[in-house]
Amino acid sequence: AISGVARLVQDSVVVIDATIEGSSLMGIPVTATSSGSGVIIAEEGYIVTCNHVVADATSIIVTLNSGTKYEAVVAGRAKRSCRDPH
Repeated sequence: AISGVARLVQDSVVVIDATIEGSSLMGIPVTATSSGSGVIIAEEGYIVTCNHVVADATSIIVTLNSGTKYEAVVAGRAKRSCRDPH
């Protein structure tokens, strides 16, 4: 039952790798990474993920279940966080 559902949706689940480039308090260049998962919600390629995965990203790479990789951009954000009860 659960394995059947997983097979049906596995191609909609993606891996998201984000790179964040900035500088330290001393002006030294710093690169950080963030990874998470997402779900494709439209044939046009729109994906939903948690904001903290892509926040301040300078580069976002999405990897499909097939292994194909795509460069991505943030198209929008929720007005408030899931963690914010207001």
